[in-house]
Amino acid sequence: MPKNEREHRGSVMRWFCGVPVLANPIILIDLFTAVVIIWFVSVLLVVGAQALLGDGPLLGAHITAACVWATYVAAAMPLMYAVICLLFFRRGYVILYRLEENGLFMETMRGSSLSGGGVFAVRPFPVPDQSSPARSVTKDVSWADVKAVRELREMRALQLRGRFGALATVYCPDRAVYEQALEFIRKKAALS
Repeated sequence: MPKNEREHRGSVMRWFCGVPVLANPIILIDLFTAVVIIWFVSVLLVVGAQALLGDGPLLGAHITAACVWATYVAAAMPLMYAVICLLFFRRGYVILYRLEENGLFMETMRGSSLSGGGVFAVRPFPVPDQSSPARSVTKDVSWADVKAVRELREMRALQLRGRFGALATVYCPDRAVYEQALEFIRKKAALS
């Protein structure tokens, strides 16, 4: 089997996948949610500080100033995200997925040769095997922790959901891997 092809042997499924960052809708939804939360928290903090520490009553001008300040704080977050993506993750990153008998193993790494993703790529893309990543971060998810699987067909992605939200997002480089991974995950998550 060629090195860049996925492996599917018995109770193990393994593949590498390139993940775009800057225009990835899944990441952008999380970013937008964080921006909205930060905006509201900033307004509440500034209004609360004015109400508790201010010399006079709380006025409409105080609330307006708090909203303006919170907008600057919230606007800085997407700006920093875009700058970091353009400087460090221009073509995205690589994830090694291994679906095993007892759970999901993920290793996120900076790819040495990302040829499929561009700056504004939206969908995951196939990448060759990464033999020696410069840096990597690993994550394990047990099938016992998976309570539901959310299908994101257009993105060729699966979100493994636990009791308190998303445990992991599984990106697939093509439809065939997506279908095999979905079937594998459904079988294993149903057993636990």
